[in-house]
Amino acid sequence: MSSFEILYFPITGRVQTARTILSLANAKWENVVPDWPAIKESLPFGRLPLLTETAPDGSKYELVESTAIDRYLARKFGYIPCDNNIASKLESYALQIADSYDKFIDHAYGANNSESKAAFEKELEFLLKRHEPILAANPSGHYHGESTTYPDIVLYTLYNQATVSGNAGLFKASEFPHILKLVTSMDSNTRIAHAIATIDKYELVESTAIDRYLARKYGYLPSDNKIASKLESYALQIADSYDKFIDHAYGANNSESKAAFEKELEFLLKHHEQILAANPSGQYHGESTTYPDIVLFTLYNQATVSGNAGLFKASEFPHILKLVTSMDSNTRIAHAIATIE
Repeated sequence: MSSFEILYFPITGRVQTARTILSLANAKWENVVPDWPAIKESLPFGRLPLLTETAPDGSKYELVESTAIDRYLARKFGYIPCDNNIASKLESYALQIADSYDKFIDHAYGANNSESKAAFEKELEFLLKRHEPILAANPSGHYHGESTTYPDIVLYTLYNQATVSGNAGLFKASEFPHILKLVTSMDSNTRIAHAIATIDKYELVESTAIDRYLARKYGYLPSDNKIASKLESYALQIADSYDKFIDHAYGANNSESKAAFEKELEFLLKHHEQILAANPSGQYHGESTTYPDIVLFTLYNQATVSGNAGLFKASEFPHILKLVTSMDSNTRIAHAIATIE
């Protein structure tokens, strides 16, 4: 029996359908996170995802482009039948769903504004109105036959990612009962759940990559790409000061390293004081804690522990001090720090 490797980022993205097919087929497979962009030049066409199939004799077959991968696996494991007429019809359904998925990607992970939302909703409603009668006409509730086929899986991918992003309400039970019955039945399939869970069970090295992954996962970085990028830039600026702190406190620990850290920190605090002062909540963004708030507190906490808290001067940086001291009294943060003791 062949084994499979999917080389792709630790997100659902454009390979969720392929992962789902492999899991439903009970195939031996794994998801491998690439060292990107270092690996780009070594890839076929410099593109991801990349599927590598290793046959029992050790021979390998590589394929790029998510739709090509999906169709290959669907045919291989019987989710697209051999009959060319039926197969072509099912592929056409899947491509129609993919049009809505593209609009979803453009909205949720791209523009994320009222125009992109309206375009996605319009595209999705057009799709669902036409696919509801297809499912209603089949007593099994599937696109074809008595069991799951390729377009069922592609539709579920769209539904699942719409649900995760807070758009499940567009799949209206009153208007699209057969569609909702199909996708919710797949929601409880343990093999499908395993396919999705694989992206929650990978290992990351590099602290910043880990920080960003967890911040995105738990909502401390918003889905809006522009806002998220701005918050990440703030966090990276703080990280520059943190690096100087590490060089001083746990490295040279002399007058030169101390002066370099103090100069870097003062430059940071002067610029970030204005950012916090401009937000009535006293945080970097919105009304609650986001990623740079946490990174700033990390710097403050370790500066405090090492006897450098005085550099966070209340007279010059009142908004910064208000933020970090408020986080100092948070019991969950205290617990996180206490774990190393």
